[in-house]
Amino acid sequence: MSTDGKSPPSIAGAVELARVRMSELLARVGASLPFDVQRELLAGVEAILVEALSRHPAWRPDVADSLSVSEAATLLFVSRPHILKLLQQGKLTLHHETGSDRFITKASVMEQLATRNAAVETYNSSTSDED
Repeated sequence: MSTDGKSPPSIAGAVELARVRMSELLARVGASLPFDVQRELLAGVEAILVEALSRHPAWRPDVADSLSVSEAATLLFVSRPHILKLLQQGKLTLHHETGSDRFITKASVMEQLATRNAAVETYNSSTSDED
């Protein structure tokens, strides 16, 4: 999945990432599950992901390179006030304002998401090394 902010990630890229993450999850916690149950879980997650991404306007390629505060909050799984805090801290970039509505650059949101995911991966790898 591209996180360079130049193009939105494709649904196929998101599904592939979901497959990888689901396989990792099943390897850790699902070893006792039968293979057909694992396959059904993966298919269910993929179906949910495809439907959610195809309906969410932030992932459609025809949308401009800005996101509303609400869309940015949805993508980052945080509250709208937290998005405004990140904006004030300079971690997100303001695209434009329309009245009292603020719009964030999609590139800065994707960069924040990539940074957070990298931090999570680093933490997970450091805690798995301690075991």
